[in-house]
Amino acid sequence: MATCTMAPSDGQELLRDMAFRVLISFSPWIVAAALLPLLFSRNEPGAALFLSGMAIAWLVSAFLAVRQLGATYARRFRPYDKPVTVKVSADSIGIEHQFGSSLLPESFVTRVHRFPRSFAVESATGNTLVILRAALSSAEDAMLSSWAERRP
Repeated sequence: MATCTMAPSDGQELLRDMAFRVLISFSPWIVAAALLPLLFSRNEPGAALFLSGMAIAWLVSAFLAVRQLGATYARRFRPYDKPVTVKVSADSIGIEHQFGSSLLPESFVTRVHRFPRSFAVESATGNTLVILRAALSSAEDAMLSSWAERRP
């Protein structure tokens, strides 16, 4: 059973991973819109200018999406200022916090990210639970590591 107080800074590994995924999803559109003006610049300068504007718009959109990740994460974890107790078993994750308790069965876990300092457990409902590795016992760490291997 792990008991820890979460802070917004504890999710930096998750935020970096999410920012990388956002940038990867935007990158084909940004690169295509940036390279196409080179093809059109001699024959169709208007189309080249339009595509350059699209590239800039997508780049700004990607920047704003990455910038918003940190604020959204901090806003979601702001209410959890008291210690959170996490109990990892073979078939579920139990969570007790100041607002009550909940049980996350393994069947609802869609993905587990293993980071050097934490685990990020994504549920089927779209929520993400960040669990600090320092607070876990060796058995709980091994259990979440096996979940991460089964759900990359």
